[in-house]
Amino acid sequence: MARYAERRRKGPISLVILLFLVAGGIYWCLLSENCRLLDPIACRMGHSEYCPNSPPVLSAIAGQTTRIGEPVSLALEAHDPDGDALEFSAQGLPPGLAIAPGSGMITGAPGEQGDYAVSASVSDGRNPPVSRRFRWLVGPQIAPEPEAQIITPPAEMAPPIAAEAYFFPGSAALKDDIAKDLLRPKVEEACAHDDGIERVEVYGFVDAEEGVADPGTLSEQRAHIVADYMRDVNPDCFEGAPFEVQGLSMSQAPEPLTPGFSEFGAQRARVTFYFAAP
Repeated sequence: MARYAERRRKGPISLVILLFLVAGGIYWCLLSENCRLLDPIACRMGHSEYCPNSPPVLSAIAGQTTRIGEPVSLALEAHDPDGDALEFSAQGLPPGLAIAPGSGMITGAPGEQGDYAVSASVSDGRNPPVSRRFRWLVGPQIAPEPEAQIITPPAEMAPPIAAEAYFFPGSAALKDDIAKDLLRPKVEEACAHDDGIERVEVYGFVDAEEGVADPGTLSEQRAHIVADYMRDVNPDCFEGAPFEVQGLSMSQAPEPLTPGFSEFGAQRARVTFYFAAP
């Protein structure tokens, strides 16, 4: 019984000492700037700065490859679970690039080639900053490609139209109906052409072996007769179109366009119409 009574006397003393130590600890904690004993009570009373706070979350950043002078626009993605305002920063960016602290947007144009180790960070002002590292490779500038040149092929000229006239020996003018009939369709075809006549070649041919005293003069005369006839048939068509008139020997003449009329002999004329480019 004596021992039991003694224990009961010591019990209240131990409890008092314990309460004293706890009260002293609380007192010294409250005097400290880092004491958090009363934070739950302050948080419940509406003081958010005493509430528990989570650090922000910064998404992973993929490696970047850019060429010198190429415009850059890279947005860092981050959020804060508590809705705190965030501030961004970055270290080791290539020269010419900068980050906007409020938005986390990296913009600019790199000015130096190299391999850069970049550290991007975000902070909510209440927790240690959260960082992500990534690689930024800046390559050499690419020479601009020459502008494509559109080459327009030259317009193809319409093929010339040729016609022939035959003369009866001794005729001094183009009065032969056969000669007119041979020339007229080709003259009409040439005048109806869409591209317009650019020039006309008229060559007369006379064979000296047929006893002609002056084949050169006679052949040129035949050529002029044909030229005058065409101007008379359609003066508007040939207005302004130059005529090249020349007399040649029969040995210089091309193959007849109408072989069936070769029996008319040694006097004929060849007309060629050339057209302007479309």
